[in-house]
Amino acid sequence: MISSLARYRQRLPALTAGEVKSLWIDSPESQEDDGVFAFARYVEKDGKVDIKKTVIVVVNAHDKNWSTTGHE
Repeated sequence: MISSLARYRQRLPALTAGEVKSLWIDSPESQEDDGVFAFARYVEKDGKVDIKKTVIVVVNAHDKNWSTTGHE
């Protein structure tokens, strides 16, 4: 798994030199830590986000599997 992640870092510039924007830190509907963290890494060019160089990373650090079928 580590070697796979290292290959992504080599191929995707946003993972090494991009900006970071948090997208999800715990559900506001729960009092306990749900263990899910999501963020975007992106590269700006001429003051604009380069969509082709944007990566969304979601980490589930909880022992429970989570899934979703959509968003609000």
